[in-house]
Amino acid sequence: MKRILATLALMALPMTASAGVGFTAHQESKYSARGFYFSPMNLPTLDITNEGLVIQINALDLLEALNSEQVHLGGAVYKTVKSGAITDSWKGVLQPGGNLDIVTNFDFDPINLALTGQARMGIQKADAFGFGVYVVPGVGVGYVADELEMMVSGGIQVAAWMK
Repeated sequence: MKRILATLALMALPMTASAGVGFTAHQESKYSARGFYFSPMNLPTLDITNEGLVIQINALDLLEALNSEQVHLGGAVYKTVKSGAITDSWKGVLQPGGNLDIVTNFDFDPINLALTGQARMGIQKADAFGFGVYVVPGVGVGYVADELEMMVSGGIQVAAWMK
């Protein structure tokens, strides 16, 4: 457990000098072509933001899954490609990116995997303290019940961070 947390911290270390750190509360659902519902726990993510790049790490989902003898590895990456002023203090953003979720047990049987490309769109206010609300549709592939198939996803995210 300590090794996993140390590894996550070391991965984020090169960005932290100029990066913002925060969290995102989210509700997301993924469905496969056969109607299988892929259900990550949807606990808040640990976020690292830097110059329009947002990295979300599902650290709390991993800790909670370990408590029930499961493994949930996941995260998302988004990059701001378009932003425009809505008011003096709010702006609209488009942040395409992707999400990866792997859910299994300690025996790695079965392994459920979802890889989706996503378009994160919303409004945000970014000063020393940032806040944003986003809708996040997505499409991708999943390995569910020993079959590879198409997946669709949709979600809402509320993020807060400090620079």
